[in-house]
Amino acid sequence: MSNQDAVAYARGEVTVVSLRGCDGDDCDGWVPMFTEAAAR
Repeated sequence: MSNQDAVAYARGEVTVVSLRGCDGDDCDGWVPMFTEAAAR
């Protein structure tokens, strides 16, 4: 998670839509996926 993403999340500008990240056979990592919040 980048600092910019962290700040945006803290401000409620984005929401986390998925934390489970799968890359090929590696599904034990946690990768935050962000989407812009509809309401600001």
